[in-house]
Amino acid sequence: MRVSGAAILGAPADAVWAALTDRDVLARSIPGCEKLHFTGKGRCEFTLTTPIAAVAGRYAGHVSVLDQESPRRAKVAVAAAGVRGKVDAAVTVRLGLAADGGTEVGYEADAEVSGAIAGIGQLIVASIGKRIAAQFLDALDAGVSGATGGPPEAASEVPMAAAEPAAGQVPRSAIAQARRGIGLRGERGPALDPVSYPAGALDRIFDHLATHTAIVAGLVPATNAF
Repeated sequence: MRVSGAAILGAPADAVWAALTDRDVLARSIPGCEKLHFTGKGRCEFTLTTPIAAVAGRYAGHVSVLDQESPRRAKVAVAAAGVRGKVDAAVTVRLGLAADGGTEVGYEADAEVSGAIAGIGQLIVASIGKRIAAQFLDALDAGVSGATGGPPEAASEVPMAAAEPAAGQVPRSAIAQARRGIGLRGERGPALDPVSYPAGALDRIFDHLATHTAIVAGLVPATNAF
């Protein structure tokens, strides 16, 4: 399963790279992070909890740096396991100069999932992965902007035309793009009306879709789902 995406962060590449290697910044930025420990030699161990219905639970794992070219590229191996299954992934992160002087952070992950979470299907798992990555990049941007004295603005997501066209997947990032009038392939259209779509409404729709998929897969009892 391949997952990819990108976002524009307001800080320069050197500052973003420094944040990606800072334990305190990472611990604040990783969604649901409970523990993050650097063990040395390019390896760290973590424990996190996610409330997303289809994969909810606590996961423990580690990240190992396989290759890096500061401050432009890093490849890491990620392994995490919890009560609902296991995830193993090779992730490549690239930093590039953005048009506004910020940094474009792109990522590509080749992942394998096993256990109960594999039963919800690759499209939903990939979409959840993109959602968590978007939350991480938003928090990282806020942390880096605060450290460099800039305003903590949310990271703006960049349409990735080749990210997932064949599978017909509607990624989590499509919600943020739609709010700005950007289609799945980068086409422009009318932005979503905030009056018609109250804050959090689209997020709740996504959560309900993930939950119903989990019910069908037998991961969440229907009586306790909502």
